[in-house]
Amino acid sequence: MQEWCVLKVRQSHRCPVILGCTMVAPKLSQRLDPFHLFLAATVFVIFLAASLRYFTDAPDRNRCRSLLNDGWWIDSKFKNWQPTGCTMQTYNSDAVVKCLGNTHVLYIGDSVIRQQLFGMAEKVDANIVTKGEKHSDRVFTSSSITFEFWWDPFLNASHTIDILNGVAKFRPSLLVLGTGLWYLNYLEGSDGLAAWKSIIDRTVHQISNPTIAADIAATIVLAPVETPKYTLLNSTRRSRLSPSNIEAMNDYLFRYKDEVFIPFAWNRMVEQSPSLTDDGLHFADIIATKQADILLNFKCNDQLPKQAPMGTTCCYTYPQTRWYQNAVFLFFLAWVPLGMYFRSTDDNLSVSAKRFVNRIFPSEPVLVALFTFGLGILYMFYSDRTQIFAKAQKQFNPWEFGPMMLLALIIGLATLKHPKKDPITSDGGFLNREQTDEWKGWMQLVILIYHYWGASSISGIYNPVRILVAAYLFQSGYGHFFFFYKKGDFGVARIVSVLVRLNLLTVALEYATGNDYLSYYFTPLVSFWFLVIWVTMYVANKYNKTKWVLCLKLVVACAITTWLIHYPGVLERVFSTLEIVANVHWNAKEWRFRLALDAYIVYVGMIVAYIYIRLQDLKIGDRTNWPSIKRHSILGAIVVMVWYFWFELTRQDKFVYNAYHPFISWLPIVAFTFLRNATPNIRNTTSRFFVFFGSCSLETFIGQFHMWLAGDTKGLLVLVTPAGWATGLGWWANFVVSSAVFVWVCWGLAWSTAVICDWICGTGGKKRGAVAPAPSALTNGMTHPHSNKHAPGNSEQMIPLVSGAEFSAAVPHLHHPHEIVSDAGGNGAATAVEIVSPRSGKGEVGGDGEGEGGEEVPKEAGSFVERAWADQRVKAVVSVVGLVILNRLC
Repeated sequence: MQEWCVLKVRQSHRCPVILGCTMVAPKLSQRLDPFHLFLAATVFVIFLAASLRYFTDAPDRNRCRSLLNDGWWIDSKFKNWQPTGCTMQTYNSDAVVKCLGNTHVLYIGDSVIRQQLFGMAEKVDANIVTKGEKHSDRVFTSSSITFEFWWDPFLNASHTIDILNGVAKFRPSLLVLGTGLWYLNYLEGSDGLAAWKSIIDRTVHQISNPTIAADIAATIVLAPVETPKYTLLNSTRRSRLSPSNIEAMNDYLFRYKDEVFIPFAWNRMVEQSPSLTDDGLHFADIIATKQADILLNFKCNDQLPKQAPMGTTCCYTYPQTRWYQNAVFLFFLAWVPLGMYFRSTDDNLSVSAKRFVNRIFPSEPVLVALFTFGLGILYMFYSDRTQIFAKAQKQFNPWEFGPMMLLALIIGLATLKHPKKDPITSDGGFLNREQTDEWKGWMQLVILIYHYWGASSISGIYNPVRILVAAYLFQSGYGHFFFFYKKGDFGVARIVSVLVRLNLLTVALEYATGNDYLSYYFTPLVSFWFLVIWVTMYVANKYNKTKWVLCLKLVVACAITTWLIHYPGVLERVFSTLEIVANVHWNAKEWRFRLALDAYIVYVGMIVAYIYIRLQDLKIGDRTNWPSIKRHSILGAIVVMVWYFWFELTRQDKFVYNAYHPFISWLPIVAFTFLRNATPNIRNTTSRFFVFFGSCSLETFIGQFHMWLAGDTKGLLVLVTPAGWATGLGWWANFVVSSAVFVWVCWGLAWSTAVICDWICGTGGKKRGAVAPAPSALTNGMTHPHSNKHAPGNSEQMIPLVSGAEFSAAVPHLHHPHEIVSDAGGNGAATAVEIVSPRSGKGEVGGDGEGEGGEEVPKEAGSFVERAWADQRVKAVVSVVGLVILNRLC
């Protein structure tokens, strides 16, 4: 049976407002097509497999065994070792001292073990003198740490026996024992192997006994027998150190892997770097220092602060959830499903029960959006705040990074959408909506690939990416200035709708993951500059059309923000006050760096918007010399683009470039806008692929922190199980799977966030919960100042950086009155949209009063609290005070 939904939309000075709907919104099952069901099933299977590993492999829940047992090099210079399923830290001197300071580190064994001690000591002091007699004990003291080596290749000396019996004069913080090669080299084959097994049995018996081990050392590690590079051994060693005997020794040690800690990964390192040895036994210092890193990660990682960023996950136990995190999860997993249940059964409820349900729960579509949003938050929490999913380290590879950029470009070009009508007569205008969505989309793809491959260390890539971030802020300055200048709407509703839309996901993640708000730097950056634009345009706003007053306001605003950013101590005082009032601990130095990099580009965006408006008023396009002006402008833009890339590539490094960036970033951005709008055909041709990513650019930027990347962007999320598959082709398989899930979740977050913001801000109409079904992933209902694709009178300015204005999730497209829109699935369900004049009075409460969302709410109805809560100013004040109180309690 065909169903209909008549949406009534009232034009207001802010945005079209949905007044009502006569059809009950589709159930969740009706929204999920086979594609989404397949993705949901895929996520469920991935989560189930990862959870089974977590619960069935209890000894490796914190991935200590994975760190010790296996791994592989992911670079050709043997600097980046990837343990199975986790990310390890490269310890510097300060980190080693913090973990081992004022303690004793003892290594006992042969020359291979001695070299491993040298690797550990050199991490504290790279200039430490390691020369000395070969077969002798050695002692180094550096930065309050005593490093000691005892020469005992058979592990049978009296002082070794004393320490294994727990009766030594000192108790090391770290004890490393190793033997094996000398038993084979100096005793006859089978006799050597038998003697070695006897000493190993005795040693394991001592160090695996918790009572005895506690007296021996704080941490005890038994080294595997190193696998030599046999072709480089001298003839004597080659005849005695047979591969079969060494393999038999390590197999014997493997029997004890659950009783003692044995870093078999040390052998994997040397086996995968055969070129780094001259004699077949002793490998380069770079191997020894990386072997030391494995020990330090094993010993020290769980002592790291249990706070974000949590970029090291090997041998790391995540902190238990705090009460506010549990409150977030209970809200989404208990209160919201309870509301969905009552909403689905409200036909069986009494009148009083319905009234109660309507008071404490929003409409079913809003609850579905909240549940979708909550699942996304929960997925990110489990991905990046638990050991359920594996993590991997980043490694820049130009032969992967380049082709991925090229592939994104090819897909973008393959999905170009040319204007259906004559682009001259139906011109979308300069920086029209689809063009800016496309711009955001391809920039976001570049940033995502840049982050995934860890390209920030490459100056020639880092510098242009800085331009992309500046371009987002340019759009913010341009779009918000255009709105305030044209509309003159400085009301609280506008501020609240923008800030809620920008910050909802970030704030939810802040509390759910225990992260710092400023760590999601993009959201606070855009929010800060939006408030600067609003204040600038609000002060003396009746003179905004007076040119000299407007220019003066821009100059004063720029001077004030420059003082705020650069004058020593100002940000520190502001942050100190916030710490006292709201218990927030923000890094003023980091925030100053973020603000200073793009200190002026927002003002450039505002100036460009003003120039464009003035040129429109002057009808510059009708002048006879306009074609000549265009040609010269395009030529100048090309020259600027070429100059910029020459300039940024010739700087010494990115730190030198950063000093120039605030002053030159506007040049390639403005040049790009000239080239992108060079002709009507170019201006109105867009890529569907890029537009799609532009439609969820905010969600992909924030979501990447925890569900595509990992460790607060320090690593990569691994969804394939077991994690050892994530190498070679398995790495690409994980990339494809995690990318598909990431984009799907971000799309769901984009839709649900828009619906929730509409509900929070009260822009969904006077009828409670009058929210339409989820839009298509490839549609966007946001109107634009230069778009003529929607109904007449719809000239609401976009919220820059956010795809869709406040009503975008509710109305995929605003068509002409009573136009029927068939659903994408072709199942016969349809929607009719009725545009209501703001003065017509028609449909003021929406529909026929029987649509979903509960009873009608007349203007005068409701308690004092309900009427007060309808005031956006009250909502804003209560929300801010609530966050302050919440922070004080956290």
